[in-house]
Amino acid sequence: MADTELSGSQLVALSEFLPLGMVVAEAPSGRILHGNTAAHRILRRNIGPIEHQSGYDRMVWFHPDGRRVAAPEFPLARALAGETVDGITLQAERGDGTLGWVRLNAAPVRDGGRIAYAIVTIDDIADERQEHTLLEQTVAIRTTALHQSEVRTWTLFEHSPLDLLVLQVDAAGIVRVDECNTAFCRTTGLHADQLIGRPIAEALGQTGARIASDCLTCLAQGGFECQHSLTFPVGELVVRTYYRPLPDEEAGSRRILLTQIDLTESRRVEGALRQAMRLEAIGQLTGGVAHEFNNLLTAVLGSLDLLSRRVVDERERRWVQTATSAAQRGATLTGQLLAYARKQFLAPAATDVPASLGTMMELIRGSLGSRITLATEFHPATWPAFADPAQLELALLNLLVNARDAMRNGGRVMISTENRPAGHADLPQELEPGDYVLLAVADTGTGMPPDILSRAMEPFFTTKGIGEGSGLGLSQAYGVARQLGGTLRLRSTPGAGTTAHLFLPRAETLANATHRPLLLVDDDADVRSIAGAVLREEGWDVHEAEDGASALAAMGSISFAALLADLSMPGMSGAELAVAARACQPGLPVVFLTGNVDLDMLRTLPGPVLKKPYSVEALLGAVRTAVQGSAPELV
Repeated sequence: MADTELSGSQLVALSEFLPLGMVVAEAPSGRILHGNTAAHRILRRNIGPIEHQSGYDRMVWFHPDGRRVAAPEFPLARALAGETVDGITLQAERGDGTLGWVRLNAAPVRDGGRIAYAIVTIDDIADERQEHTLLEQTVAIRTTALHQSEVRTWTLFEHSPLDLLVLQVDAAGIVRVDECNTAFCRTTGLHADQLIGRPIAEALGQTGARIASDCLTCLAQGGFECQHSLTFPVGELVVRTYYRPLPDEEAGSRRILLTQIDLTESRRVEGALRQAMRLEAIGQLTGGVAHEFNNLLTAVLGSLDLLSRRVVDERERRWVQTATSAAQRGATLTGQLLAYARKQFLAPAATDVPASLGTMMELIRGSLGSRITLATEFHPATWPAFADPAQLELALLNLLVNARDAMRNGGRVMISTENRPAGHADLPQELEPGDYVLLAVADTGTGMPPDILSRAMEPFFTTKGIGEGSGLGLSQAYGVARQLGGTLRLRSTPGAGTTAHLFLPRAETLANATHRPLLLVDDDADVRSIAGAVLREEGWDVHEAEDGASALAAMGSISFAALLADLSMPGMSGAELAVAARACQPGLPVVFLTGNVDLDMLRTLPGPVLKKPYSVEALLGAVRTAVQGSAPELV
């Protein structure tokens, strides 16, 4: 017994030097024999020898989750039972009523094989636990932030208007789809289930093989950009693709972000714009050439008209008539050129297109011939179109002749009308916003390849043999439509026929044209001389001027019955001259003469316009009407 007490004394003495709290309990009762100073400090209570009271009975202990520690679970009890307990974290109810975090270790002390004591060490881990709590809070905050960031990233990925794919390249070089967003599926016509987790080459065939090859190039170069025509379920798309390696690479696997921009529609619009600009440039050139020819033909026809009045010999009269017919054919040709250049004189009105075409059926059938079947499908409520009925009929005949020539062995032509309200997806880009009437002519002919289709509306372009066509039919129809504010569109597939779509603005009301010696002003001496001679033949007193300055000088001393002015003159235009002339002589009637006119100017001209080359009757009629004060329609 003395040896035991000596050993206990030594243990007690040693415990006072420990930074850890230590409690020694007697076995098997669990009566506390000793608690060192550190234990007193940590638990904030006096722990000393007390008869018949164990360490557990004297305190309340809690698990980290808040459950109270049952008696058999307490480390002291477990050590008295022969168990060694390492690093148990509990909360102790301290002497001042507060709870403190501690870490307990317990072990039995044996004497000759029997358990003599149980020792429990107590480590104050309040600071450690506080740091741990702060760390847990920090981790929780950062975990929440990371989750929110992932949610935001996924939201941006999923709702991005750009087509996005995340691709994964494994160690074997196989490229698989990791993620794809809604935009990519919408553009391509694919579904996420068809892509995610599958090798891209397997999912998309040749297109997938192209993408897989680009991914390997991206990894080799650290990034890659390219433009391809790729085939998807929706059809062939022109796409600009950007490949970027992602930084969060996994072991043995690399990921790539693919960003795809669909350029198909923009390329189509750019092509249409280039075509429109090319046609516009050709039209400007054509209009300028036609203007010069008009001046020449005006002089020729005027001279021939005057000559025919003096020729008595029948043979000479036939020569004059032959020359006149040739000049008139030239005038018709320049008229076609001006139609393409959108500088033709039109009398647009609210036109019932189906009714107008109904009066042409016999002419249309005769133009098509017996081997071609004609069908019509007119919308029962077709809007009135803003059109020149005569030019509309001519444009339709040109379209039908082209359709007939594309069906040498017979076929079928369908003429139809439809309404196209503002914003309709079928309306061509070059049209101004508004409602349109669509007149369509569809044939079952040979069709046109893309290279021919792109040039079909150019003047003088034709695939027909020599003498079979002038190449002006489609260009004239296009020019008339554009001048009216519409357009002509061709759609064709080789072997499957052609459809011509003539778009005309919707009309609400009828469009009307409203207007003592004579003053004749023209910078072309031949034209001026012939017109003056014609007027003098009819008894008019004519004063001629070569430019606006000379005309205004004459008005300072002469009161004129009417002014006849060429619109296109160097220095002062005919329109500017009219304004200045009416400042000198208010109410002066004006007749404008031209072979080429700016349509915007035409809408604001203070008088009627006479088209060159004009006939003698047209010139005399325009002058008589102007002097009498009424307003003739355009002739």
